[in-house]
Amino acid sequence: MEPPAAGQVHDVPANRLAALRHLRLPQHMPLAKTVHRGQYTGYRKEAGNPHSRVETYADITLESTDPAWTGVPIRLITGKALARKATHICLTYKKDAGNEPNMLVIAFQPNEGVELCLWAKVPGYEWRVEQHAMRMAFKDYFADMPEAYEQVLVDAMQSNHILFTGSDEVLETWRILEPVQQAWAMSDGSDLISYRPGAMPYMET
Repeated sequence: MEPPAAGQVHDVPANRLAALRHLRLPQHMPLAKTVHRGQYTGYRKEAGNPHSRVETYADITLESTDPAWTGVPIRLITGKALARKATHICLTYKKDAGNEPNMLVIAFQPNEGVELCLWAKVPGYEWRVEQHAMRMAFKDYFADMPEAYEQVLVDAMQSNHILFTGSDEVLETWRILEPVQQAWAMSDGSDLISYRPGAMPYMET
């Protein structure tokens, strides 16, 4: 989304809504190429339904009609029983002349912070590169770190809506995902990838 003007943080919900209105499923590729879902082994037994087709993992690629993001895939991944529990935004820079891409990671959970992953040439005569990270963990710099949901509860009591999703945003989200829900509802389950707990079922880029 576009950043709000200086000091105008209350514009964040409107800017967030504007960004959502630009999002859509890719128009030039079939749904099966941009949307993937899975279910971890053992889920059906836990759910008490041996024929369950409920997904426990989803990998969806979107695109934006915003000129600033033309040609940039926006990939959303979420799931249960994966290799690790984390919430982050990962910006992968464009490859240049076949070189490995650098990466910027903004972490929210479990450890808030920023990480810049850079490929650098190893010193010496041999041409060899390695990836190294420059990390900034909030807990190392800020003593007063709110507990989980503490900020949300305080904002709710103070009628601050910046962190809350409005009804217009919810409707836009359903606009984007409704074709996916319809396709999955009509599926015979053959598109449901089975994965073992602790694995990542689909990581192809």
